[in-house]
Amino acid sequence: MARGKKIKVGQILSDADIRYLAERTQKLLHESFPSLFEKSHSEAMEDSIRFMSVTQKCAARRLSKGITIKEAAKAIRVPQYRLKDIEQGSLRDVQVPVLLPYLDFLGLKRWFGQWKAANRSLAERLGLDSDQESKARK
Repeated sequence: MARGKKIKVGQILSDADIRYLAERTQKLLHESFPSLFEKSHSEAMEDSIRFMSVTQKCAARRLSKGITIKEAAKAIRVPQYRLKDIEQGSLRDVQVPVLLPYLDFLGLKRWFGQWKAANRSLAERLGLDSDQESKARK
């Protein structure tokens, strides 16, 4: 990622872009939060950066359709806080049985397939392989 490069809402970042953002964030915050940059936290930061495109794409699409979180939650029959977990990028709280119908509701299924292909490792850790997705949709 070149310095000053603009990132579009929901853009699927390359591995190089993610490493660049993680490294820059670490440099900016390391003195204030040294424990935040241990190996496990560093990987979690990259995961959060990877998932940001999903969070931003979902929020932008929902807002462009003029739909509130409350309306979306009602439409797919899930608690509002689960959709907020997705849009806020709370990875540890994101649930596949909620994420997949939400993406479908927003018309982002095809885009999400591209995101998964670019982020295979995280997608697998989130339980987004095809077998688990099939179970989640039942």
